[in-house]
Amino acid sequence: YASGMYVESEFLRMVQAVEAFHRATHQGTYLPPSKYAMLADKLCAAIPATIPQKEGSTDSPEQIPQSLKQSLKSRLRYGNEFSLRKRMEDIFASISADLLAELRINVPEFISQTVDARNFLTHYSDELEDNARSGTELWELSKRLEVLVAILLLRTLGIADAKIKQMVNRKYGYVLGTLNVI
Repeated sequence: YASGMYVESEFLRMVQAVEAFHRATHQGTYLPPSKYAMLADKLCAAIPATIPQKEGSTDSPEQIPQSLKQSLKSRLRYGNEFSLRKRMEDIFASISADLLAELRINVPEFISQTVDARNFLTHYSDELEDNARSGTELWELSKRLEVLVAILLLRTLGIADAKIKQMVNRKYGYVLGTLNVI
């Protein structure tokens, strides 16, 4: 049992909802798939068989493990997809300033905090831990993401921004009012 697991799971669930919404409603690749496939093929072909040695070294080159080559190729397969940061930037760019005000956030800071926390909770590396949120801060990010998802879904249903604002205030007004401003 880990006391923070609920908050972590809820946060990751909300991030996945935002990513899934973006995938369903926005274009999500840097290049058209056919162009990226050509680029990825060239990049995969450029992966060397050996690790180059320092200039002037008499050591023989070290073989690159096949598992590393496969790992690099696998990462290239998804390299054309937008990152979470780019997806969130697209989503926030599509929301009116009036609705954004309901979240009580600085958008770039909120995106950075969300991305940092998701990356830490996904990869658990020491270098990511310093910027990751936990406890109450993670819960607050989760609540704001929940409101964001509600706003996105209501807009998709064609509900006017003024009505969405009323609905958000009725359902989340108290909670949002207690959160620290980001």
